[in-house]
Amino acid sequence: MKHKILRQKEGMNRQVYALLLLTIGLGLIGCYLGIPTTPAMDTATLLLEVTDLPSGWTVRESGRYRNNPNLTEGAEEVVFVSFRFADPEASSGESIYRYHSDGRAAWEYGHGTFSYWPGEDWWQVPQELQQIDITANQWRVGCTDRWFSNEMFCSFVAQYGEYLVHFSATIAVDGQEVMTVAEFASILEKIDQKMVNREIPRDPNDSDPGQ
Repeated sequence: MKHKILRQKEGMNRQVYALLLLTIGLGLIGCYLGIPTTPAMDTATLLLEVTDLPSGWTVRESGRYRNNPNLTEGAEEVVFVSFRFADPEASSGESIYRYHSDGRAAWEYGHGTFSYWPGEDWWQVPQELQQIDITANQWRVGCTDRWFSNEMFCSFVAQYGEYLVHFSATIAVDGQEVMTVAEFASILEKIDQKMVNREIPRDPNDSDPGQ
């Protein structure tokens, strides 16, 4: 009888050990692939508003894409807003891509659609953009007059956790300025502030920081 009980205990120990290994294995896989995150807020609330731009700019359109690989670049969702300047005709716009994990957003930043934007040799970084204070995980910025033949154009890409943010704007058309580089830099700092101050989901097991 004693040997039978010992065998039962050994069998239970093996089951517990196997379950522990399975749990650890799943945990490691989750860490590698990135645990999906649930947004604590509507991503669209992070977008720029027309009041964040210089005078003369108006909203052209805004929207959201979900479950459409051709439009979301693998993201869970994309929200966007575009603006226009009437005379001369010019445009600017922001898109925010929310991915299922920080790791996926980091991969897309380094290897996805925006991995080369901006980044080619013919993109330059004006002095005003070398002095901005951006707290993103990683980011790039640049301006060029070679993308469109008659326009000066600036672009910004940044990763904030599970989000990728892309903002681009026309700076001048045929030599006529519609937004200064300093104003473009100011908009980037507003984007950074919105993203840094976003509500980040907390682990319910974490202790209350106020305690």
